[in-house]
Amino acid sequence: MLVEAATRGAGLDWKTSLQELGAARGLGAPSYQVVDEGPDHAKTFAASVLLAGTVYGRAAAGPRRPPNRRPPRRPGGRSRRRSDDVPELPEVEVVRRGLEQWVAGRTVATVEVHHPRAVRRHLEGADHFVAALTGRTLTAAHRRGKYLWLPVAEPDGAPSGRSLVAHLGMSGQLLVEKRTQPDETHLRARFTFTDGGRELRFVDQRTFGGLAVEESGPDGVIPPRLAHIAIDPSMRRST
Repeated sequence: MLVEAATRGAGLDWKTSLQELGAARGLGAPSYQVVDEGPDHAKTFAASVLLAGTVYGRAAAGPRRPPNRRPPRRPGGRSRRRSDDVPELPEVEVVRRGLEQWVAGRTVATVEVHHPRAVRRHLEGADHFVAALTGRTLTAAHRRGKYLWLPVAEPDGAPSGRSLVAHLGMSGQLLVEKRTQPDETHLRARFTFTDGGRELRFVDQRTFGGLAVEESGPDGVIPPRLAHIAIDPSMRRST
């Protein structure tokens, strides 16, 4: 069950994915149990996730270093970094990696827009949005800040000079689902692909996020509207 939840595409909010999977299988919403042991200064915690009263996974963790305690320093004033000191990647970067794995290189067969607000940033309208992507290939997945963009190639493989740009807003998700999977309640747009495999769904409860097809910049990569956003320190400049 947990393995399947992890493959529910690039929406990549694990708790939401597990909740949707539990509902689809008639198991209801997941519940979580946390048990702590040991003295206050050195507690250990064990967490379990349950569906319909059955435990599907457990995890344990020890005490965390207080936030105001600095790691020991090496000579020269450089902090010694341990593996557990590395910060988590931004959530949108996880989405980008999912898109790179599940969507990049696939050719769009059909596009459905289920809510006009989902494409309100595409000023030419929903019909133009659909036509701009149908039969084209999404060649890669990039991110700048909280924006994602996938360059679009023409049917002959030549770069189109345009990209599918996405912003997830507060509640948006990009999910890669089996075509037999029931539609989500807040499904706003759907992309199917010519290979007949899993489809891409844009789900957004509050519809604060949105999709658009935009022209690429002079470098042929990043859309001009996103060029002013600084890259993350951990990102390669080519991203």
